[in-house]
Amino acid sequence: MHDQHLTSDEILAVGNLRLNFRYNFAQPPTPEIHWLLVDLVAHARFPTARLDACDKWNIQLLTIENFPRIIDETRIAEPGYLSATTVAKAVVYCLQIVESTAESFEAFTGRSSLNGDDLLDQIRTLANQSAEEDAVSP
Repeated sequence: MHDQHLTSDEILAVGNLRLNFRYNFAQPPTPEIHWLLVDLVAHARFPTARLDACDKWNIQLLTIENFPRIIDETRIAEPGYLSATTVAKAVVYCLQIVESTAESFEAFTGRSSLNGDDLLDQIRTLANQSAEEDAVSP
């Protein structure tokens, strides 16, 4: 584990991650402050690893294919298990899931106004369906 100060390489790696929208990662209710993803990771109060599997194998982005092979779901909440750059990649991956779910939800329901609870319910439903399909497939 290493201290909370990001190295210049970590700052560059997190800064190079691409988001589809201009997210503000500052803690509400202070909308006048705008935090980038690198600010969120830099101000985090959890210990991170210096390197992890994602860094060692030079994985640029987390995807549905590589996420379960790279990140052990039983250890994801373990302090110091993930590096700062992998934490940022996980945030980007989660946001992509939410964005995709929101787009699908809108396309299927015709509702253009969604709240966080609607999206979480839809993501849980899709995850449960996927788990059920995995349980019955050979």
